[in-house]
Amino acid sequence: MASTSEIGSPKPRVLIVDNEELARNTFSKNLRNLGYEVKTAPGAAKARHLLKSTVFDVALLDVVLTGGPNGLYLAAWLDKVYPDLPIVLMSDKARKVMIAEAMTLGVIEFLEKPVGLRELDLALKRAIARTAPPMNKVDPNTDESERQIIKGALDRNHWKLQQSAEELGYSVSTLKRRMKRYGLRK
Repeated sequence: MASTSEIGSPKPRVLIVDNEELARNTFSKNLRNLGYEVKTAPGAAKARHLLKSTVFDVALLDVVLTGGPNGLYLAAWLDKVYPDLPIVLMSDKARKVMIAEAMTLGVIEFLEKPVGLRELDLALKRAIARTAPPMNKVDPNTDESERQIIKGALDRNHWKLQQSAEELGYSVSTLKRRMKRYGLRK
């Protein structure tokens, strides 16, 4: 779902949601220098407003957001309302429980702050690459192969979604969408 800039070259669009202005500005400047198109929001309300007018390729959320819902809540909302939008979550107070919860909310990557630019760039690229292809562009050969790969992972993991998603490199929500797409049920 890459966007097109004014001169016609594709630039991935990133939505950065972080309550710290310095962090937003630093991430924004550095990602623009790497060729991303960036919009920023200090919290969930502004992020929702931006999502109404812009199609993003990936969302980068901080867990701690002041003056409203936190990043986990926003991730859950994004997963419901924009299920094809990959989410990268970051925090300087990451705990294993938080990371596990985030992965069930459609979060593809979890980064611990401070985040290096190379690490951030790679995480965004991996997140964008993991998004599902458009549902209306079906290639029967590719789709049948993907169906068989997903079915094999589900069978090997006794239909446990978290383990199957990890094996496939998907978020749980992406795996659920693809299972629905291919009519896979236990």
